[in-house]
Amino acid sequence: MKKYVKVALKSEVPEDTGKLVKVEDFQIALFKSNGKFYAVGAFCPHQGGPLDEGGVSEGQVTCPWHGWQFHLKTGKCDFDQEITIPTYTIKEKGEELWIEIDTEGDSA
Repeated sequence: MKKYVKVALKSEVPEDTGKLVKVEDFQIALFKSNGKFYAVGAFCPHQGGPLDEGGVSEGQVTCPWHGWQFHLKTGKCDFDQEITIPTYTIKEKGEELWIEIDTEGDSA
């Protein structure tokens, strides 16, 4: 079952900086890049690096452990499009950020 869950306030996610949020069994990294908000899986598929601690530039997050880069919009790795991280639909309601999660699917 899909549902939206409030995860943060817009002011809690500075530009080009990540924020880790936990929603039920999900760990999600929130980002703001060029004024737009994104939500992706919190861990790099390479060796589990914390993406919320990675740098953001030109719509991509860079894993702080080994430098793998992922597009915030699509979740695709920059050097191998078949490697992806989960992406989540995010809604803005006033100052609140809400993420759609699937409680019957796999957690990230």
